[in-house]
Amino acid sequence: MKRVGIAQILAGHDECTVPLILALNRLGIYADVYINNELREKRGDLFQSLHVEHHQIYIEQSTKLKTLNPPPPCNRVFWLGVMGNKVKKLIYLNKEYSLPIMFWTTFAKKPSPMFEYCQEIGMHLYAFVHDARNGKLSRVLAGLSSVTSVVFSDGMVDAFSLHAEKIKPLKFYLPPLSDLSKRQGLQGREVNDSNDLRIVVPGRVAYARRDYGLLIDFAKSLLSQETLSVEPTFVIAGGISGDEGKRFMDDLACQNLLKYFECPCISLTSDGAPFMSYEQLFSCLLGSDLAVSNSLAVKGDYTKVSGAINLCINFQLPVLYLNDYPLYPEFKDMASIIIDSCDQSQVSAFAKEMPQLVVQKRKETHLLKDSMEQWNQQIIQEILSRHK
Repeated sequence: MKRVGIAQILAGHDECTVPLILALNRLGIYADVYINNELREKRGDLFQSLHVEHHQIYIEQSTKLKTLNPPPPCNRVFWLGVMGNKVKKLIYLNKEYSLPIMFWTTFAKKPSPMFEYCQEIGMHLYAFVHDARNGKLSRVLAGLSSVTSVVFSDGMVDAFSLHAEKIKPLKFYLPPLSDLSKRQGLQGREVNDSNDLRIVVPGRVAYARRDYGLLIDFAKSLLSQETLSVEPTFVIAGGISGDEGKRFMDDLACQNLLKYFECPCISLTSDGAPFMSYEQLFSCLLGSDLAVSNSLAVKGDYTKVSGAINLCINFQLPVLYLNDYPLYPEFKDMASIIIDSCDQSQVSAFAKEMPQLVVQKRKETHLLKDSMEQWNQQIIQEILSRHK
């Protein structure tokens, strides 16, 4: 089987790697993943948690690269405990086994020395852009050769229209990990009219990233509705710590909402916000019925998506949007519930219809994921045909 590279160099956005592996493997291609070991230290091993078949190798300064065996017939994950020249040499040595392709999953404001090195040795880079609103980034990408931008929604594609002659981005959807998650043998909750309703709030508590005032106001409004058919429990699927964690818990206490919130990963004495392990996070998602988006990243111009919400979509959770900005308007609100949380009539109707609405929307998540996976396969096939 042929191989291609995936570079997960920065310690974030590892949600990009597994959908890529899934799409590649379905087309008979193995992946060599170069991934920052800091991610494993923070969250655990993503690939083991999702039962991705792979051979893993830890790369440190003392690793003798020339003694590494030729690649086995499977994916390889290189956990990078070092960066710089060591990793450059590793990529160069593996080049003989691979197509001249590197998926660069965390493209920042400008090319890094590692990025430029991959260009120098003849690789075509597919640069994943996470914020298409950045005008300077568009100008940088327009000036790069042997680079194709990859974005995650129609709105992100549209954001590059000012440089349409030079930037022709491809679109790749992040949620689809379905085959891999099924291998765990885990099933999500079944919702019916008599169940309590568990609403997951993904992400660490960070006020710069998420609107917790909006969330608390919505929870209070929902619980006050006479039409409320099922009492909800809100599950914070992320770390709670430090000053922001204390602020959030104090806000809940002031509104008498503590008993309606579960906070499974809390450490208010810690200076650094803890991360949930992947095992904890996946358990929270599988034990929930619905996700709620209070993300500040999702905007009305659809030029940025939320990794946390993508993960919820993957685990067959419909998403309740409180700010009228669904992540993927191109799917015509499939698996989405959109309400104005300030409109009492809308909140009242939602309170009454919650169980039936969630059942209906959960069925739509399967259709949404199937559509995304079909699109991804088409895009990967297009990429591979360019580099035969």
